[in-house]
This record gives sequence, C-alpha cells and structure tokens, in this order.
Amino acid sequence: MCHDHLSLLLHRRVSFFLFNIFRLFTSPVVNTHIYADIIPQTYTRVSKYTLSAHNLSLFFFFVPTKKNTTMSNSGGVSVAAQAELMEKEKAVTEHHQRLESLRDTVKTMATRQVTLKRTERRCQITVGELTKLKPEHVVYQGVGRAFMRASVNKLIESNNEEIERCEAEESRLSNEKQRTSELVTKEEGELRRAVEEFRASLTVVQAAQSRTQQSA
Repeated sequence: MCHDHLSLLLHRRVSFFLFNIFRLFTSPVVNTHIYADIIPQTYTRVSKYTLSAHNLSLFFFFVPTKKNTTMSNSGGVSVAAQAELMEKEKAVTEHHQRLESLRDTVKTMATRQVTLKRTERRCQITVGELTKLKPEHVVYQGVGRAFMRASVNKLIESNNEEIERCEAEESRLSNEKQRTSELVTKEEGELRRAVEEFRASLTVVQAAQSRTQQSA
C-alpha cells in the first residue's frame, strides 16, 4: 500500500510539474488556487496554481502528518534519490521565477520607452508650431493644472530641453534593455538545462520504481 501511495505521489507530482514547464510560454488569463490532499495517511500534498497573463506557475510542497514524518523508501526509491529530485525541481522553479522577473523588467522598460517617444514627439510638434510665431506673441506654459504666461523663446527652450532629456533617457533604457534581454536569453538556457537535469533525476527514480515492481 505504501508503494502504491509513493507511485501515485510521484506520478501526479511529475505530471503537474512538467505541465508547468511545458506551459511556460503560454498566456492563459485566469487566477485560481487549488488545494488538494493526495495521500492523507502519509503526506499531504498541497498544489498551488497561479495562472497569469504570461505564465503558469506551479509550486509543490509537502507537509508531513503526525503518523509519518519521514519519506518511506519501501517503494524502492531511496531518500537520497527523492531529495535530489526535489532539489532539481526547486532549481527549475528558481530559474523560472528569475526568467519571469527579467521579462517583466524588459516589458517595463519597453513601456517607458514608448512613453518617452510620445513625449518627445509632442515637444517636437510644439516647437515646430512655436517657431511659426513672432517672438512677442503671447503664449502660456502649463504648470500643473495652471497656465503661466511665457515668452515664445522661453517655451521653445523648455521644450527643447525636454526633448534632450527624453532622448538621453531613451538611449540609456535602450542599452539597459539590451543587456537585460541578453540575460533573458541566458536564463532561458539555464532553465532548459535545469529541466533536463530534473528529467534525468526523474528517470533514476522511475527506474528504481520499475525494478521494485518487477521484483514484487
């Protein structure tokens, strides 16, 4: 019975975990939390699903019950092999989280760049219109919710300074986004490597289970 419990635990754990990895680049739009007790007599398996617009994150953790506070190896799987499998899973989850964080950073910088381009374009149009006016023409500059009288040349100078500021920040963001994008590519490689290591550990555990079943 303990072997059956361990087999069920491993099968469901691995199935959901790999499902999470395969859905890494999908974009479901839903948020939900599901908690389920899989093996009440040995271990309580809690699955927490968090689906967002850009990824599907799946986290597992185990809460030992009072009846059994250690993982049984009577099913043919050593405690060391089980521990290694959990460590590999943890590594995949950490790489996944870092990758999502980097992607969010790139997205934030890209959004900021769009805002800067719009501001720069607006100032350029304003300068173009102001240059058509005579220097003595009466113009007003927005200050918060109010407007203050200003000279044409002063307003042109102010808009040109804003254009320069936008260009400088946009250039800085472009370089920073490039570096972060390179980190994203690197982290994607690290995630793939971690997944392969997880699969290798999984193969070891599955082989141990198979040998136990054949000898039973």
